[in-house]
Amino acid sequence: MGMITGDGGDSPKSGSNSVGVSRQCSGRLGKNENCQAGVFVGYAGPRGFGLVDCELFMPDKWFGDDFKEKREKCRVPEGLEFMTKNVILSRTINRVWSSGIFKGRYVGVDAAFGHDHDFLDSLPEAAVYFADVHGGDKVFPGRPEMITPPCRGRGRRPAKEAPSFPARTVKDVVADESAPWNEVMAGNGSNGPILRRDKCVRVVENRDNMPGKDVWLYARELRETHLGMADCQLRTWHGWMRRMMLTLISHLLVIMLRNRLVVTPDRPEPVPFVASPVKAIECALGRYSFRKQPGD
Repeated sequence: MGMITGDGGDSPKSGSNSVGVSRQCSGRLGKNENCQAGVFVGYAGPRGFGLVDCELFMPDKWFGDDFKEKREKCRVPEGLEFMTKNVILSRTINRVWSSGIFKGRYVGVDAAFGHDHDFLDSLPEAAVYFADVHGGDKVFPGRPEMITPPCRGRGRRPAKEAPSFPARTVKDVVADESAPWNEVMAGNGSNGPILRRDKCVRVVENRDNMPGKDVWLYARELRETHLGMADCQLRTWHGWMRRMMLTLISHLLVIMLRNRLVVTPDRPEPVPFVASPVKAIECALGRYSFRKQPGD
């Protein structure tokens, strides 16, 4: 079983004529900037990973009368309505899940979506989700009892029940030494095993200062990598969609090549040498084998 993943992606733009461009929060740059944003859904399975669907995010102001001429120039589809990134991603993930093409049990999203309980509730009922959260988000370290707070001083006696103990920040729960870190191997590197530390703690969601679902809080040390799509210079809706489709197809080709050419780490063997990059691609597509060819 694989995992369906969702995330937003944005490309900084210097002009204002490309479809969907607006001054908005750029995760890449870590600040508000003039950019074009999309929502992307990927799939990770035993044989690799890749992008499988996407939608362009259209800021609210693009649907106003002031932008009617720009919408026509950029060929924005008639009847398109404003949707937040979270709503777009929810719709796209559910579409991919219900298609039955990508067999998965899990859904993974980052903190931009993981802190939104409405979004999490909208995911497929059969899915187990892995959702990033911010360190400042709060959870209950256990399920509190609901009690009526005692009357303090003058005034009306409290009638609404409240948790018997307050929620704590995710950062504090992770830092609690009563839950030890585990040493795990994340993979094999050129210098040996790549080691990481992680921990898993049972907590209760905090929903408007009230206990929600029982969930697992998973923490792991990470190293960041970056893979962007900032080279798109097309201005129209259809141009953006075609560019993203070519990106998805290109990524699929990379996965196919890797599956054909990669050497399994736990079974050491010589790496096949192919002098010509063209022949390497032809080998990966099955037109050649790795045995020596006449003239090589």
